[in-house]
Amino acid sequence: MRVRSSIVLSCLLFTIPLSLPAQRPMTLEEAIGTARSQSVAALQAKHAFVSTYWAYRSYQASRLPSLNLYGNLMNFDRSLTLLQSYEDGTFRYANSYNLQNSLGLSVAQNVTFTGGRLSVYSDLRRIDQYGAFKNLTWYSQPITVSYTQPLFAYNQFKWDKLIEPKEYEIGRGTSTYDGMSIARAIVEYIHEYGHGAKTLFATHYHELNDLEEIYPRVRNFHIAVKEVGTKVIFLRKLKEGGTAHSFGIHVARMAGMPKEVVQSAENTLKALEMNDSQHLVSSKKGQIKKPVQTKAGTIESDGSLQLSFFQLDDPTLESLRDKLAAADLNNMTPLQAFDLLRSMKDELGV
Repeated sequence: MRVRSSIVLSCLLFTIPLSLPAQRPMTLEEAIGTARSQSVAALQAKHAFVSTYWAYRSYQASRLPSLNLYGNLMNFDRSLTLLQSYEDGTFRYANSYNLQNSLGLSVAQNVTFTGGRLSVYSDLRRIDQYGAFKNLTWYSQPITVSYTQPLFAYNQFKWDKLIEPKEYEIGRGTSTYDGMSIARAIVEYIHEYGHGAKTLFATHYHELNDLEEIYPRVRNFHIAVKEVGTKVIFLRKLKEGGTAHSFGIHVARMAGMPKEVVQSAENTLKALEMNDSQHLVSSKKGQIKKPVQTKAGTIESDGSLQLSFFQLDDPTLESLRDKLAAADLNNMTPLQAFDLLRSMKDELGV
């Protein structure tokens, strides 16, 4: 009877249709919320910001004094001590019990300009002995000052001072990707669930141009402009196709921003597009300095980098430069020029 009931119950379970909730299209608010919290770009920006934020907090904490309270309470120890009798010279083992308690306080400060660490600490220790040797001992260190200085290492604090604030600013900047993610999600939502509605979607994110290649009913249009030097003239004409960049800096110039700010913003944009922060050379007043000689070349006043043909720390290239400088090209025969070229080629090993 039990077997039959189990078989009938199993059949009923298999015959009952499984009711799954019907999928419904997302609303616009849900699409925006999903793009803000679950899109790949938003999650990447969020994790990048959190990582750089705590790294920056750790950098700030390393420049502050640290107060530490440490101790060791109820540390019990049992040991055997070998004893020799002074009467007959026999040996025997005696139990020894120790109870240790210690408490200390220390203050440490990192010295940023030297890379060392200065610490001041004080501790107190009590040792109680039981068994064959009963004794009470106190040990104390009222004030001890110590300084640790690495001799053959670079100053990590100076490096962190240069790098960590920049990394934090970059991490905060990546959080703006959530706006682009929301804009992309809205376009995708209108295309998939808009029932063919014709929508004019205005955005300044030129990174969304690739949507035209992904979705068949998406078309890109842009307002025609004419660039004259560093100025932009808006022609107020709508043309088909996307644009490769925005004109935020040009609009700032038209709005009357100081020329020093606009020039610094243009140089910053160039450096960001080249993904090389070494090309940023600015003074405390926000103005670009005069041309600066670097290992890679010369940084001009407009922020551009003029590459150097010879890397001066390379002895081979320096020797070739000296040969070219010493060559008298006006009085050199073709055969002599060929010999010079061949000797330079041999020196390079090619």
